[in-house]
Amino acid sequence: MFYAFFTASICVDLCGKISASPAPPRAESTRSQSSSQCTGTPPTTPTTSKPASLLTFEVAWDKMPPALLSTLVRNERPTPALRREMVRLISADIYAVYSHPGRKQLRSLAEKIVNTYPSSFRDMAGDEVVGSGYDSLMLQLESRHDNLNRGKHTVKQ
Repeated sequence: MFYAFFTASICVDLCGKISASPAPPRAESTRSQSSSQCTGTPPTTPTTSKPASLLTFEVAWDKMPPALLSTLVRNERPTPALRREMVRLISADIYAVYSHPGRKQLRSLAEKIVNTYPSSFRDMAGDEVVGSGYDSLMLQLESRHDNLNRGKHTVKQ
């Protein structure tokens, strides 16, 4: 079972911060057993009804790969593959509610993610912040949505 190889129980609190605690040593531990070790509120997930704007969209951190979550707990930068997987999962959740999110809305979501985990996602060159600090994440989200919408436009004749 996949969870047998993961050595920490991950919990997402109300602010979106992730905390980790050691998992039980038994290999047959299940997700329901490890979730009882978490304190705080259950993880937030996007709602099925359309929020007023993407500004109120909550990232479903509980859907993220365990390797990404453990990287965030350690305040390290995720590998490019983990970052792309995060963008894919977030984009799928957004696309379920908004087929064409605006650039301004994607920018605010990228800013929210970077402000939640600055050491993991902020654009840095040495010790200096590059641009706004979240431009690369916003461009990744925007490119993913452009690719999801590719071929869905009607050709005007």
